[in-house]
Amino acid sequence: MTKTLNFKRKVTATKNPNVVKVTETYDLPRYIPQIINDSFECEETVREIMECCKIYTSKVGDYAILNNVDLDPNEIFTGKTLEEDRKNFQKYLNKEFGKNKYEAFVLGAYIHSGTSFSVNKVGNHVCRWDSSQLGFIGLQKGIEDVYSNKNPDKVAKALTAAWEGEFNRYEVIDTLNDETVEELTTCDYNEANKFSNEMKEKYNVDFDECKVIY
Repeated sequence: MTKTLNFKRKVTATKNPNVVKVTETYDLPRYIPQIINDSFECEETVREIMECCKIYTSKVGDYAILNNVDLDPNEIFTGKTLEEDRKNFQKYLNKEFGKNKYEAFVLGAYIHSGTSFSVNKVGNHVCRWDSSQLGFIGLQKGIEDVYSNKNPDKVAKALTAAWEGEFNRYEVIDTLNDETVEELTTCDYNEANKFSNEMKEKYNVDFDECKVIY
């Protein structure tokens, strides 16, 4: 993005004979795009998922903060098979929160230079060495929500995006009034691309020229 156009520099005398006044004038585009990494949105998404879902992970390691159920794993899980432990977690959910409240899934992850979560009934088996089963997650039943049992893949994608800091805020700034006239916060490439195209047509701004501000 070019910030200085038709640059003008004016030097004038002042009352102080040892000081001169320098005035710089230049043109700016009326509208300027910027992309800001939205750490608040990442934290808020993790918080919302933890409010909507019941999650068990081992209380050690980086993923311990996701654990929001108070259970003794030695009393719940046998470790014989993943499916058996998932069913035991389902029994725990039924007993503690009601039979029709939550559906149990395996919370897995592909961990390699970052974390890509999975939420399904069979666990994460993408890679022999880098796949891991972190624990289990109960998704709410009978609700139309991104974090419900109807959308396990969306839960995994949202958790991945938040954990990896992928939420960005796209803004169009009016330089005349020093205010944001359009904005979008998203982690979805297609949504961001659609917004970028619309803003380019409407305000003649190009988000492709922006570097993400952290």
